Amino acid sequence: MIESGGGRMLQADIDELGKLVTVLDDVGREVDKRDVRCESDHLGAAVAGTDVAAACVQLGEFIEGAYWRVTNRLQEISKAVSATTSTIQATDEDFAQAMRKFDVHRLEGA
Repeated sequence: MIESGGGRMLQADIDELGKLVTVLDDVGREVDKRDVRCESDHLGAAVAGTDVAAACVQLGEFIEGAYWRVTNRLQEISKAVSATTSTIQATDEDFAQAMRKFDVHRLEGA
């Protein structure tokens, strides 16, 4: 849809991408809040001096590392989607402006 009054093409897509960025950022923050090592260290303390205690500590480190990687990946994806959204927005506005030069606008019912 092209409108001569400053309307935007792909607006729904841009809005959806913006929502995706928000969700990715929110999920990343929630994952980052998890304190796995404290919990696994408490489990290890319950069976101190055993192989299970050492395994609990190591498990906590591995899980925390996995959570850290998930958080970083979510941040990377969020940044990429945000950059894409900005590019689409700029391209959309440039295209609409170019079409307005030719007085192109949306047909009724289209």
